[in-house]
Amino acid sequence: MTSLVSVCLVVVISVAVSECLEWNNNFHYVQNFHCPSDLSFISHFESEFNDWYDDRRFRFACKNVPALSGSVNCRWSGYLNNLHRPVDYICPNQGYINGMYSNYYSWFYDRTFKFRCCSPPAGLKLQNCYWTSYLNNPMGYINYKIPDGYVIRGVNSNFQDYYDDRKIKFQICQSV
Repeated sequence: MTSLVSVCLVVVISVAVSECLEWNNNFHYVQNFHCPSDLSFISHFESEFNDWYDDRRFRFACKNVPALSGSVNCRWSGYLNNLHRPVDYICPNQGYINGMYSNYYSWFYDRTFKFRCCSPPAGLKLQNCYWTSYLNNPMGYINYKIPDGYVIRGVNSNFQDYYDDRKIKFQICQSV
């Protein structure tokens, strides 16, 4: 009986922690987020679509990059897409994604995106990189936790005209 109570308590606590995280943006507003430490990466990516607004809102969590210490260089990319066009981006210099910025354009029901990449001066040692499958169907909910020992290195997103929404997938790599 004690183990059942422990399991239930862990489930309740993990649900409560997830529920306490604030959304990073409201629908139709700028979304601007980066991890509080340059030595951390976006480790949890959550997003929901609202059909009334034809837009997404986002929330994130961060973790320290495995096997990384010392100084890193961080930079924002420029805008990576035109409206209704794909995003296809991989951080340069063996970097990892530390932040995301997007603007919403109501006339087009779409967003333009920038990403903040960080890397040590000599680059990060990454291996076993692969692209996830798309994390959502159009208008679908995304709740993706990056596997332990991995970081997000790239993003691919395609606009779906019929739904006025984007499908999103990540390139993730093991940090050693």
